[in-house]
Amino acid sequence: MDIFENKELVSAQQGRTSLYDDLNQLIIKNSLRNTSGPTYTSLEPSGSTSTGKSANTKWQSVYPGIGVAVTVEGQYQTLRHFIRDIENARQLIIINQVELQRATETNTPAAEGVANAGSRGSLVSLQLNMATYFQRNNAQNGGAAVDPN
Repeated sequence: MDIFENKELVSAQQGRTSLYDDLNQLIIKNSLRNTSGPTYTSLEPSGSTSTGKSANTKWQSVYPGIGVAVTVEGQYQTLRHFIRDIENARQLIIINQVELQRATETNTPAAEGVANAGSRGSLVSLQLNMATYFQRNNAQNGGAAVDPN
């Protein structure tokens, strides 16, 4: 458990920056069109002193984290590669919900729609709801220092 908490999970500051950059790079790498999001929601650890109920309480854990919702559009095969890249990321990212549907004509510019008229049916819209978790801060770890390496 110590190895997981102190070596596999990254600090919140490092993890946030890395998550934002990595997700944007994966969208570009896989030639996907971002149609919504990503939106980020802070996930407080369960049992924290926060009194308000979050819409994301179902994604809470004992670790602090971020909930992410993103919708991208592309060829089915590239969407599969995108999901695989997320699953193989160095940072712990849990895909909680996946929704696939045929991309709508209104999402495509007219010129592209004409150029891809024969292949239009192969574009798919993918909505992902994910969560990533970070190391607990020192107070949550019982005051023990956490070595990020």
